Amino acid sequence: SNMMEITARPQANAQAAHRDWRERKRRAALAELKDVVYCVLHFGAIKIGTTTRLQARLAQLGCDWSDVLVIQPGGREREAELHAQFAHLRVDGPGMGVEHFRYCPELVGYINDKRSEMQLPPI
Repeated sequence: SNMMEITARPQANAQAAHRDWRERKRRAALAELKDVVYCVLHFGAIKIGTTTRLQARLAQLGCDWSDVLVIQPGGREREAELHAQFAHLRVDGPGMGVEHFRYCPELVGYINDKRSEMQLPPI
């Protein structure tokens, strides 16, 4: 049993190091993006917004990286296009504004198409 633990530990450490490296690379790449349009899970809906400081914006919203569904380059113009495209899915509720949309197959399909373009698994 001790031998199993000894041989498993370096592999687990290597996997953790690789995850940390990937996370640092991802955050560095995101930091280089100036304007981004993001879709995040927020109050059970999908919030479509834009920011130049995603990490700070997530903190403001009380979200973390696990809530991020997709990020794409773009600013207010792209955000407005998406708000218009999905206007019929807009939802209202406590803590929600005009940027919140129903979590439904149509919007999830759009998000998954974008994720596929980035070689990410579907949500």
